[in-house]
Amino acid sequence: MRWFLEQALIKDCPDLEVGSGYREEMSSPVRLGVVGTGYVGLTTGACFAHLGHHVVCGDIDERKVAMLNDGHIPIVEEGLETIVNESRAAGRLEFVLGAQAAAEGADIVMVKPALAYLDVIAEASARLDVPLAAYHVSGEYAMIHAAAERGWIDGDAVALEHLTAIKRAGADIVLTYFARWFAESIANGRIQS
Repeated sequence: MRWFLEQALIKDCPDLEVGSGYREEMSSPVRLGVVGTGYVGLTTGACFAHLGHHVVCGDIDERKVAMLNDGHIPIVEEGLETIVNESRAAGRLEFVLGAQAAAEGADIVMVKPALAYLDVIAEASARLDVPLAAYHVSGEYAMIHAAAERGWIDGDAVALEHLTAIKRAGADIVLTYFARWFAESIANGRIQS
């Protein structure tokens, strides 16, 4: 499991020192449940499946699940249709109705967008016996930066409040564009971990 997280950190923070040696723990692919098949859920799930993990994406929209299972991709993103269809053909990517179905048998479950779904995170955390990852998406990150640049908010304080709220809601793992800032702030003593 730590290998999975290390890869996410390496991708987003290539010059940040991340512990090594976790690759041995990756003796078999991770089974990932993804809640939602919007842009972030679908692309995240497809990419992890493409890397060899088994991904089950759940959505509440029955029509969308049927469309994805028929090979129709509702999002225009270069290469996405190929990755989705190859991963589905290889049995590494599934689309199911509902979050509970996506979580069944998962090693880790991901919910996104994190901030708008704090209630979903809290409910999932109470029901699941596996690590729950929350994805603090780019829009949430961009809103904080835009408001801070205009002097409307203290960007660092609001960023920390967002991450704290997500953790307090029950997320075991927070995937965020603030990862570098958070790690550097801890290392520099600006915030306590």
